[in-house]
Amino acid sequence: MKQGGTQTELILAHFKTGASLTHLEALDLFASNRLAARVCELKAAGYNIQKEMIEVPSGKRVARYWLPLGRLDFFGQTKAPVNEMSTGTLEFARADTPVRRDASISQVG
Repeated sequence: MKQGGTQTELILAHFKTGASLTHLEALDLFASNRLAARVCELKAAGYNIQKEMIEVPSGKRVARYWLPLGRLDFFGQTKAPVNEMSTGTLEFARADTPVRRDASISQVG
């Protein structure tokens, strides 16, 4: 088990390396028996933790969590990537919204 912080802090540091975690990995690495609760805390703090269901060798499906690596702000929060649209403007892309390439800019005033 790693030392030097709360389980939530240790899990966040693990995610910031680009690694992912399942419940059993969190139990082994951080003695955290409630990974989903720690992920909920991180999401409430603004981190964009992602989840996918994977099948393990026993045939069971378990959740695997990770933090998408992108730009980090001063506080280590991930920021949405900036996409350049075909019109030459810049727009922040939300992870849950596709970027429209055909969007036009309306003239102001």
